Amino acid sequence: MRLAKLAAAFAATLIAVSPLAAAPLAKEKARQTTVAPKARAVEVILLRGGIGGIFSQGLDAIGAELKAQGVPARVAGYGSWRSIERQLIAARDQGRTSRIVLIGHSFGADAATAMAAELAQARIPVDLMVTLAATAPRPVAPNVRRALNFYFASGGWGLPLTAASGFRGKLDNRDYSRVAGVGHFNIEKQSAVQDEVVQAVLGVTRGGRKR
Repeated sequence: MRLAKLAAAFAATLIAVSPLAAAPLAKEKARQTTVAPKARAVEVILLRGGIGGIFSQGLDAIGAELKAQGVPARVAGYGSWRSIERQLIAARDQGRTSRIVLIGHSFGADAATAMAAELAQARIPVDLMVTLAATAPRPVAPNVRRALNFYFASGGWGLPLTAASGFRGKLDNRDYSRVAGVGHFNIEKQSAVQDEVVQAVLGVTRGGRKR
């Protein structure tokens, strides 16, 4: 009788430590310890036109609305684009990748197209680029996934965007020349334009969640 009990205990031990018995437990443990991947960070950069920080104030309103929506955004002068570009490249080189959104008005719009072209050389994608009344824009670089441009075919000062060779994204030129009272110096202050820009950014960062 004692030998039978010992044999039964030995058999139970073999079952408990066998790979077939351990597999379900390992799978269950793996499910419990799996951590959902973090969402990619977002870099929303708004570039002013003009000199002295008194131009393109509508970008401040866009930036403030994005922050209110929980989207980090920073407003800078157009002359800062090269240093910001270097920061983005350095972050990528350190393994910190972000969804990048570039927004610019006037000279800031020109700077946004230049920054996108330079980021293309570094193989860094731009999820969204919004340009308002660009004066001398570069062609939209192939790393840009969507470009939204507000321009004036007549009666204003702002050019349509063209696509660079290899561009496969979406390019949307919006002609505002027939909108009364809107011109180069106030297009970024229009509430309808601001709202569309904010929604476009949310479309990148949150899958288009409405306000």
